[in-house]
Amino acid sequence: MLLADGEWSSAPFYGVLDKKWKSNKSDFEFHETEIGGVSADYYTYIGPHNHDILALSENACLYADGEKYIFKRRTAEKMNDEIIYYSAIVRKVWEEPDD
Repeated sequence: MLLADGEWSSAPFYGVLDKKWKSNKSDFEFHETEIGGVSADYYTYIGPHNHDILALSENACLYADGEKYIFKRRTAEKMNDEIIYYSAIVRKVWEEPDD
């Protein structure tokens, strides 16, 4: 994984992405289309304490396994005021392939 924010990008690091399967519990953005409602692909991100996602701008992205994700919610998980890890809800970005 790596983080990117404008011209800056982090060194690769290890983290976890877990697909949110229960759409009724993870419907952060619901869109109505001509054929019915659709929800985007959301994942739970868990990352190391030394990669502060809260310090990044609203335009920051996460890259993992060749895929791009944007942050929808971010938080620092703490124990006794010490950050143990960062977590977030991220949405997969579907981009048109270059021709």
